[in-house]
Amino acid sequence: MGTLQRAITFKNMLEIVDIFGEANPRMELQTVVVFCTICRELDMREERPLNITELGNLIGLSSPSISRNVAYLTAHGDAYTRGKGGEGFGWIELKPDPSHLSKKIITLTAKGRAVRDKIVERFVQ
Repeated sequence: MGTLQRAITFKNMLEIVDIFGEANPRMELQTVVVFCTICRELDMREERPLNITELGNLIGLSSPSISRNVAYLTAHGDAYTRGKGGEGFGWIELKPDPSHLSKKIITLTAKGRAVRDKIVERFVQ
């Protein structure tokens, strides 16, 4: 079992939401779930990349919902946040998938790794 998988349990979820609230009080719960799933999957996969389609299948959200939440987690945000003068959270980056040029793989930024590490530090002994 991956380190983050041990940290992200139902019991810890409220405290995890508080960590996200400290990092950014405007983050929606669905975005928290998407980010935690990204971190858990990247932790368990080690070197195997994660793409947006796989993420959607893991969470069971519609393609528009996944795309919107992934956009929130990037530095650019989405049309809604940009229209309001805001930006994204900057916790993930999307890079071209070398094995599938039409797909994007998800990677954590330094900011995203810092949030992930805070969760792990708090809940994994």
